[in-house]
Amino acid sequence: MLLVLVVMAVAIAAMVLPLKYIANAMGAQRTGVWWIVLVLFLQYTVSQASEALVSNGLLAFVLTFLAGALVIQQALIIPFKRAMVVSVISSLVTIFVWLLLIKLVIGKATHVEAATMLLPSGLTGLA
Repeated sequence: MLLVLVVMAVAIAAMVLPLKYIANAMGAQRTGVWWIVLVLFLQYTVSQASEALVSNGLLAFVLTFLAGALVIQQALIIPFKRAMVVSVISSLVTIFVWLLLIKLVIGKATHVEAATMLLPSGLTGLA
């Protein structure tokens, strides 16, 4: 039970902290934890909506990325170009942390490629 709580705490920190610090470094005016949680929730919602409405995977990815950057721009009060940079960098950091977390939890016996199937479905367009 304790391991589950620790893994959940690390997973939440892996999603929130990269976005918070990168947005702060890029000059966002709002970098509170609750603003970051709101951005992540809205980006997840946009990601799920684009997957449901758009059948073309590449188009859905591009729309999700642009809508996610727009969410970051509006919620964190940052210029759009910087919001796109925040989105790309925080996505890369989040994916790296998730892969590291999966590798630590599952162990060395499982290949990382197979373990990526455990990632949340909306993570590709997240942050």
